[in-house]
Amino acid sequence: DAKIRQITRAAHEYEIAVGKVKDIIEKLNITIAHLNGKHPFLKADASGLYTPDEKTISAGFFGISEFAHELTHAIDFASSSKGITKKEEFE
Repeated sequence: DAKIRQITRAAHEYEIAVGKVKDIIEKLNITIAHLNGKHPFLKADASGLYTPDEKTISAGFFGISEFAHELTHAIDFASSSKGITKKEEFE
């Protein structure tokens, strides 16, 4: 399926830059939702959204830019809500 390939490719490109995405997603218990090219709840200038209450990354299209941006929001939220300041504390 094309949506799964987009998410897989974006995750792979992100891993090249920062490390294993699977471990981050599992640690944070994140769900990834592909919106099939639609943006039903996003502002006109947004292509993705991280929803902390639902622990969900949503996007109409998943390229490296959208994926990295929203995953970084998730990491930032988890880090600040747990008072994590060092990489070693997150692991």
